[in-house]
Amino acid sequence: MDPDAHDIHRILGDQRKRLDKIASATDRALLATWVTAWEDIATDIETILAKAGAEGVTNTVRVRRAQQAIAVIARQLRRSARAAGVAIGGDVREMIEQAQADTVAMIGQQLEGVEQLAANLLRADPAQIEAIGTRVQKTVTARVWDLQADAVEAVRAELVRGVATGAHPNAQASRMLQAVQGLFMGGLTRARTIARTETIDAYRAAAMATEQANADVLAGWLWIADLGQRTCMSCVAQHGSLHKLEEPGPEDHPNGRCARVPVTKSWKQLGYKGIKDPPRPAKAGDGPRWLARQARDVQDHILTKRGAQAWRNGEWGPPHWSVPRDNPGWRRSWVAGKPPKH
Repeated sequence: MDPDAHDIHRILGDQRKRLDKIASATDRALLATWVTAWEDIATDIETILAKAGAEGVTNTVRVRRAQQAIAVIARQLRRSARAAGVAIGGDVREMIEQAQADTVAMIGQQLEGVEQLAANLLRADPAQIEAIGTRVQKTVTARVWDLQADAVEAVRAELVRGVATGAHPNAQASRMLQAVQGLFMGGLTRARTIARTETIDAYRAAAMATEQANADVLAGWLWIADLGQRTCMSCVAQHGSLHKLEEPGPEDHPNGRCARVPVTKSWKQLGYKGIKDPPRPAKAGDGPRWLARQARDVQDHILTKRGAQAWRNGEWGPPHWSVPRDNPGWRRSWVAGKPPKH
């Protein structure tokens, strides 16, 4: 491998290690926030509904006190959602700063030999970078609240059922706790996916802003996948594709770790003659070519057995492996295509 390409792959390897480290820290922060929120919610439900079940309390008072419990829980969850956004704030800003450094380093590797160009590379505008970090925190806070609001609805549904059947508040509280705990803790997995994906997207957004600050020397960016047995067919198909600087991405699936690698213009385009252009880390079609060299079981795992067989028969090629999916309230993502049925 050419030394320049090797250095870029080294930067990418370090980047993935940092992303994994940040993801683990984010997971721990979210878990702590989630557990604390549940402990507060469970205590509130038990305390308030126990009061509602006291001797001589009318049904009207029971309903009013249970509604108070819902209001208290909603406030707890809003605080929890804000805490989730705050918890990842430091990690997001660390990733944003690293994205700028990595992007400048990858551009500089390709401009070695002309010191003036390499020395004059710029970072993104600080206000633009700050806006990226703020947006991610707000997005995580809003989406975590959406998940936790489902728990409030579960409490409300259990309250209505309890009042309609005349259930004793103590029994009602027990059912309510069981129903809500499952839903509430189940949302943690989705919250982790949201936080991980938004953190990685913040890295990509900062890289994009840094590229735009150096647009005069760049031709675009490459979609680079971490090729292996666990790589999805969509990312395999996209690997090595060239994109315009103003295009966000890689817009891969949630939890995806594909990288955005800046590509410099040719030396001729930059006004220099007699200098050999550096090799690119990958080019269009490298993903499918890599897959063709893999063992049959790897191909079956990535494309599914039906898809792999259709590919071998020449009936289902790489253009069908990656398809766009719209996600209302979030960004578009490229996901695995569906193999032909026959």
